Amino acid sequence: MNEAEIKDTPVEDGALFSMEDFKAEEASEEDIEAVEDTTEPATEEVSTPAETSVEDYSKLLEQLSGKIKYMDQEIKIENVDDLIKNVQKGLDYDRKVEKINEIENSEELTYLKEKAKESGMTTKDYIKAIKDYEVQQAEKQEATELQEMIDNGVAEHIARKVIETNKIAKELQQEKARIAEEKKIVEDAKKKEAENEEFLNAYPNVDIKAIPAEVFKEAEKSNLLTAYTKHQNQQLLKEIELLKQNKKNEDSSPIKGTTEHGGVVIEKQDDFLIGFEG
Repeated sequence: MNEAEIKDTPVEDGALFSMEDFKAEEASEEDIEAVEDTTEPATEEVSTPAETSVEDYSKLLEQLSGKIKYMDQEIKIENVDDLIKNVQKGLDYDRKVEKINEIENSEELTYLKEKAKESGMTTKDYIKAIKDYEVQQAEKQEATELQEMIDNGVAEHIARKVIETNKIAKELQQEKARIAEEKKIVEDAKKKEAENEEFLNAYPNVDIKAIPAEVFKEAEKSNLLTAYTKHQNQQLLKEIELLKQNKKNEDSSPIKGTTEHGGVVIEKQDDFLIGFEG
């Protein structure tokens, strides 16, 4: 149907559109098709927060790697997990140094050094001499036990088997005790690491070097988080008491300020001063 035919076509009463509406609708459809043909999908890449975070961490790790040294060698920090792990280890530095000093100055080690010096040996050689002596004594004890069993009518090969069995049992008991001790050390280390991580989460902005030594000493009875929290509470109580005292002093002071002409305003006076002035 052409435009002329459309014009000649009568429009029934109540029709929903006219010729002008038809043209407008036709134009709109053409415009939409034109837009759809020419529109290209956006190709701009948007960086995610995660990517930014990784990049920032990389810069931080690079800066720290250039500043951290151990035995005059720069330490390269590969990732954030390494950084957290090393910080947790560093939390125990002061405590471990104090512990080493206690061992160095302990009564036991002092005695050992003195005995080694009296024997003209180093501490290491003196300890080796003691171990060798213990081995010799054990061999003599075994020989004595063997002879006693033989004298009591036990066949020599059976007696030797008994001694060997007892020796193995003793070694197994020592090995069991050693494994238990190592297991305890590992468990204590894991527990301490978890406690340090808990402390870092609770106080992320605390400078470890600023923590008093007595806090680390107190932490040996519980953990660092508990000890530091107790220390913080004590400091806050002291500050509150100081504020109360300052407020009390301010309230009891007879001089409250000056007038606009420089005169002193006295709101409260001591009874002695009132009587003296009277």
